[in-house]
Amino acid sequence: MWASDIPKTLASHVDTASSAWHDAVKRLADSSSLGGQDNGAALAQAVQRGTEKGRSINIVWLHATQPVNFAGTDSLQLITSAPSKVKLAEYQIEPGPNLVIKSLDQLSDFEQVPRINGAAGDLQSLFARLAGAAENHKIQRTPGFATSSVQLSSHPIELAQLDASDQILTQLSDKLKRENNGKMAESLHLVTPLTSALVLETADMYKDYNVKQFGGENIKQPEASAATTAKGPAGMMLPGMISTKPEPPMSLLMTIALLITMPVLWLTRRRKKYA
Repeated sequence: MWASDIPKTLASHVDTASSAWHDAVKRLADSSSLGGQDNGAALAQAVQRGTEKGRSINIVWLHATQPVNFAGTDSLQLITSAPSKVKLAEYQIEPGPNLVIKSLDQLSDFEQVPRINGAAGDLQSLFARLAGAAENHKIQRTPGFATSSVQLSSHPIELAQLDASDQILTQLSDKLKRENNGKMAESLHLVTPLTSALVLETADMYKDYNVKQFGGENIKQPEASAATTAKGPAGMMLPGMISTKPEPPMSLLMTIALLITMPVLWLTRRRKKYA
């Protein structure tokens, strides 16, 4: 696919050893790039044509900077609703802003190819991995510990939150897991694309607005007039305990302002006197 005002198909469903493929590569090499094109439309056409026969596809998106995200094409919705699996790998040839990618970073099968050995070297490595001719290293996180002798962290809640956040972000496109992931995020007090948070000043305001207070029913909430910086085990902040700093009294603020203003006025008058 070649992104332009009307995306062009240089080759479709041809073998890489065929003459049609080599002709398409030659046309691509002889073409000049033009900025301001809608890459979203080209990606949409690639997804539609690639999955029309119900088979899984790999899409390699080569592009320059994308400072504008054109309206009218929801690439994320199109990929997640495709009849077959779509894996997207994107490679930005030159550094710069990329607004289009912000709508795609929630895909579970998405790879941003790093710029390491130049365009030719990076792409050769990518194609080798996609073809299975090179090892593809991935970091896989598993819950639990390898041995029982490992000392447990004094902040297990924070570790659980980090692990849950990673899991939720990588499974956003899985509609069957959205409800369970939303409940998990709510139980761990996480703000994610599936959940949100509302912070009010006092416990009475939660009752007035009929809002479930942060921390749930099993956690004792602080009184409206009590300090809200209670500490839990191992120095952890208890859920629902939001640190606050009292404002200084108005008399102290006026005194500080007066102490700052008086030297300025004295220096101004002294400068005028000897001018």
